[in-house]
Amino acid sequence: TRSRNFSYGSIDSIFLRGASPRAGQAILSAAKALAMLKHRFSLNFTDVTKVVVSCLEHRLLLTPEAFEVSSFDLSTVIGAVCERARGRNS
Repeated sequence: TRSRNFSYGSIDSIFLRGASPRAGQAILSAAKALAMLKHRFSLNFTDVTKVVVSCLEHRLLLTPEAFEVSSFDLSTVIGAVCERARGRNS
């Protein structure tokens, strides 16, 4: 679990409930499987971004304020987080 001092900026204020460590394991397993289906032995960031919505959308819960501010849906939010992570890793 994360302490309340942990922050991704404004992103953490829209989640009522976050993903557990098992969500990370699910993402990793699904991304590895996708890489293997593409005849590769290692995964890349694109593999992760293709499976992350499927692995997380039933595990996350947005705050009511997130729906009031904009027409957020989980796939949009997860996509924004992925883009932010891509920017940090490049």
